[in-house]
Amino acid sequence: MEQKTYSRAPLPQRLTALFNNEAWHYLATHSDLRIAEGHIAGRKVMAVATDPAASMGTFGMSECVDFKWAVLRARATGVPILLLIDSAGTRLTAGLPVQGAIRALLREMLDARLAG
Repeated sequence: MEQKTYSRAPLPQRLTALFNNEAWHYLATHSDLRIAEGHIAGRKVMAVATDPAASMGTFGMSECVDFKWAVLRARATGVPILLLIDSAGTRLTAGLPVQGAIRALLREMLDARLAG
């Protein structure tokens, strides 16, 4: 019998395992990025996850926008973010603009970290 590993499990299964089979739900996104909220050990958390089954988990402009939205939401609410990033990088078809979007996203993440 083949043993399934966490990293090879479909994203919904990975999120269910992360949230320890407790209730969780997806937040609306406009991309292949998945953002979920739930509780771990009684603490509300947000998970930002790529889905390798969708475009190999790559980042395009819309994924960067959704990720930045999640960071801003986390800063505003004080909810920690857990990252489940399994990505092949950026979408080559997105060209140079996605590189700028990635830089802006990283800047937002650094600002959030510096803000505590």
